[in-house]
Amino acid sequence: MTINYQSTQFPNEDIFVQLLKTARTCQHDAVIDFNRDITADYTSLLTDVIQTRQTIWSQVPRSVFDEKGLIVPDTPYIFILAPASYSYIIASFSILSIGAALCTMSTETKESDALLSLQKTKSSIILADSMHMKQALKIKARAAAKQQAIHIVPITVQAPSPRHFSDLRTSIDPDWTIDPKRPSVLIMTSGTTGPSKAVVHGRRLFSLAYSFLKPGDVFLAHRSSAWIAGLTPLVSGILRGAQLEIVSRDIATIWDRFQSGRITVFYSVPSIWSALMDYYQSIICNLPPKIHAGYKQGASYIRLANVTGGSLLPHVRQFWTEELQMPLVITYAATEVGGLATMRNPAPFPDDKRRVGLPSRHVSFKLSDGDRGEILVKGPTVFQGYLDNPDATDAAFDEDGYYKTGDSAYWSKDEVVLMGRDSEFIRYYGHKVSVYDIEAVIGKLPYISQACVLAVPVFNNIYTEHRVGVVIRVSPSSRRYIKGLCCECDITLERLRDDLSPDLPFHMLPTAIHTLHPGEEIPKTVSDKFKRKDAAEKFFPVGEIKLSAKAEEWDKECQTI
Repeated sequence: MTINYQSTQFPNEDIFVQLLKTARTCQHDAVIDFNRDITADYTSLLTDVIQTRQTIWSQVPRSVFDEKGLIVPDTPYIFILAPASYSYIIASFSILSIGAALCTMSTETKESDALLSLQKTKSSIILADSMHMKQALKIKARAAAKQQAIHIVPITVQAPSPRHFSDLRTSIDPDWTIDPKRPSVLIMTSGTTGPSKAVVHGRRLFSLAYSFLKPGDVFLAHRSSAWIAGLTPLVSGILRGAQLEIVSRDIATIWDRFQSGRITVFYSVPSIWSALMDYYQSIICNLPPKIHAGYKQGASYIRLANVTGGSLLPHVRQFWTEELQMPLVITYAATEVGGLATMRNPAPFPDDKRRVGLPSRHVSFKLSDGDRGEILVKGPTVFQGYLDNPDATDAAFDEDGYYKTGDSAYWSKDEVVLMGRDSEFIRYYGHKVSVYDIEAVIGKLPYISQACVLAVPVFNNIYTEHRVGVVIRVSPSSRRYIKGLCCECDITLERLRDDLSPDLPFHMLPTAIHTLHPGEEIPKTVSDKFKRKDAAEKFFPVGEIKLSAKAEEWDKECQTI
C-alpha cells in the first residue's frame, strides 16, 4: 500500500494502539508544562503529533521514506532539539509514528558536536522547538558549508484541534505495521564509569516501561531528556494515562508542586532527594506553622516515591521515611536495561546496606556466581546493542543472552544487596575500600549534607596509587550553631577522621578533604550522578593536596611497610 501523507491514522503497533485507547478513555489533561505555560488534553496532543508528522513528510525529501511513509532502515535516527517539554513529547510520538528512533540533542551542544552526532548516526533530520530554532538553523548552515544536507523541522505546538476526540477521526491502520526489530531510541549512558556509549533500544521499550503508572496518577517530570529516566516517562507516562506535570529541576519549584497535593508519583536521584531535605529543613521548617503544615500535607499525597540512580545516605533516608512518613521505593536500573531491574517496596531497613529489593517482573535476573557476583539481566526492555560497536555489544552479553551490568551484588534476607562496580572501590595500600560504605557513615554526621568519596591519585609511591579523599558540604542548619563550621571555612581533616573512627576501620578514614564553598559544585552527569574522576581532578589537582599532620604521618608509616 501507499500511504496518504495527509493521513491522520497511526501504525498498527503497541505504542499507538495504547495511545489511542488511552486518548479515548482519559478525560483529564495529558500534559501541564509549567516551563512553557502549556496545558494540553489528548485530542490536542494527537492533533499536534499528526501536524508535526505531516510537516516532516512535507519538508524532508521523499527518498528518506519508503512507500508506506516509514523512514528507511538505513537512516533510522531523528534528533530532537528541545528540553524535556510538551514539544519534546510531540516530537517523540511523531518520530515513532514514522518508524524512526528518537535521539536527544542537548540544547547546550556545540555546533561542531551536533554535526558529529549527525554524521555518526547518518541522520539528516532535526526537530526543533521555537525557542531553539535559531540554534538549529546555525547547525544547518554549518553543515551546508561542509556540503552536508540537514533538514530542520519545526515542532507543531497547539495547532487548532477538534473539541472532542471522536471529531479527530484518527484510528489504527491494520495494514500499516512497523518491524519490531527497528530501534525506537538512541541514548547515551551516564558516563559515570567511563566514556559514554550510544545505546540502541527496541520498539517495545515505551509500551512496557513505567507499567506501575495508572490513569489518574500525576507524575512530576523534572529531569533531563538526555537521560533515559528523564526521557522514558515523557512517552510511557502518556501511554499509561498519567498526567505529566513538567517543571524545571529547581528544588523550590518541586516543593511547590508537592504542596499542591496533586503529585502522586515522584522519581528522582539521591542528590535531589538530599537537596529537597535540605530545603525543607532550612526554609520550610522556618515558615509559619500553617504554611509549614501545608507543605507536609501536600507531600503526603505522593503514593509512589522512587529513589533511583544511586543510594540515599542513611540520614536522608531516615528523614523521608520517619520525619515525613513518605514510603520510599528503592530501585536498581541501568540505561541498557531500559527500566527497573530490581525494586524494593516500602519496608523497614534492617541495616545500612544498599538493599535494592527483588527483580522486576519484566526481567530475568541472576548473579554470576549463584548467591553473589555480577548482576545479569535479560528481558524485553533490555537494549539491542551499542551503535556501530559490535565488539562492545558482544562483550556486554553472556552466552545465554543476559546483559552483564558490571555491578556486583549478593542475596541477603531474600533481597538483593548492591555492592557496586570496580570503579566504585578505592584500592588503598592493599585494601579494597567501597566509596559508598564511607559515604554512608559520613552521611550520619549531623553537620554534613553532601559527601562524595574519591580515589585521589598518589604519585611516586610504590605501595599505592590512590588515597581516600572526600568532598563535603556543610549542612545549612549546622552553619548557624556549630562553631567553626561556617560556609566560609573548612572542616578540619582531624575532626572528620575523629568523628568517623568509631564506625570505620583506620584504612577507610579519609586522608584528603575539600569543603565546598558557595558556588562550588561537584561535577555530575546529566543523570545527577557524581563524576568522581572529574571531581578528583577538580578538587585535588596534582601537587596541591594539603593533608593534616596526622594524615601525613599515616601515609609515611604506610610507605615503610
